[in-house]
Amino acid sequence: MNKLTLMCVLIFAHTFTFSQIKTWTGFSLGKDLSKKYTIDFKSQIRDNDGYRYSNGFSHIHQLGIERKLNKRFDAGLGFRTRFNDQGYHSYRIQSDFTYSSKKKKRTFRYSARLRFQHRKKSDETFQKGNTHIRLKPVVNINASKLVDPLFGIESFFRLNGKYNFDEFRWYLGANWRIKKNIKLKSCLISQRELGNNTSPKEYVFLLGLKIGL
Repeated sequence: MNKLTLMCVLIFAHTFTFSQIKTWTGFSLGKDLSKKYTIDFKSQIRDNDGYRYSNGFSHIHQLGIERKLNKRFDAGLGFRTRFNDQGYHSYRIQSDFTYSSKKKKRTFRYSARLRFQHRKKSDETFQKGNTHIRLKPVVNINASKLVDPLFGIESFFRLNGKYNFDEFRWYLGANWRIKKNIKLKSCLISQRELGNNTSPKEYVFLLGLKIGL
C-alpha cells in the first residue's frame, strides 16, 4: 500500500507542475444529535482564476442534517449560500441519499451518493434555476492508520428543460487521520462541461479539514 500512496503523491506533483489549478479550501464541523441524526456546518473559499486570483474568491456556507436509515444507508438535507466579490450570488437546496460499505477492515471500501439539487442565482426566479441529479461513486483504499487513498467520479444530469448530462468530474485524493475526531482531505478534481467542445478542462485542488464535535 505504501507504493500506492507514493503513486498518488507523484500524480499530484505532476498535475501541479503542468496544469493551472484552482484551489478550494475549507472546513466542516459535525455534531451527533443522537444515534441517528447528525448536523454539520461547512465553509469553503474558492478562488475563481487558478492561483492568479484576478477574478476574486467565492465564499460558500452550508448547513445540513443527516439521518442514518440503517448500517449502510443515510439520507440528508442541505442548504447552501454562495457569495462573491459583488456580494450575494446564489443559494442551493439539496437532498442526498448515500450508500456505504462501512467496514473498517476491508482493503477496499466503497460508497455512492445520489444528490438532487436546485440552485437559484440572485438575478433568477426559482423556476429559472438549475436543477440537477448528481451521482458520485467513490472507492477508498485502507492503506494505513494514517492515510486512505480514494478515487471517484461524478456525473451531473440537468433537469428542468435540458434533460442531458452537462458536467463530469473525477477525483483522486486521500483522507488523512490527524486525530480521532479530526481528518484532513486532500483531493485533485478534474471537471469539464459536456456538450461544449470549446469548454476547457479545469483542475481543482481541494483541501478540507473535518472536525467532529
